[in-house]
Amino acid sequence: MNDFKNPGKTPKRSSIISHIHNILSINALKHHDEKTDPFVEFDAEECALAAILKAMVDYKTLTGEHTKSMNAFLAWTYLNLDSSEIMDDYKKVPDRFKGL
Repeated sequence: MNDFKNPGKTPKRSSIISHIHNILSINALKHHDEKTDPFVEFDAEECALAAILKAMVDYKTLTGEHTKSMNAFLAWTYLNLDSSEIMDDYKKVPDRFKGL
């Protein structure tokens, strides 16, 4: 989302939020009407993990705090998800984006 490869071309905050909500199927569930497909297909576990991570970033942004619970969850993700791929991606991110 930080698009560090094209500095200065960062999308508006509202566009980023909309994109995240699309990935998490939030928009499809929230704005369901008769024009849309009655079925919403998504990976519940993946969406739950992403929602928790999104909430952690929001919490840190609002309070400036990084809690022990946040550390525990990040440790769990490292142990239970594809940690080598996560770390490879993390190494590519500029230091200024590594605040969490």
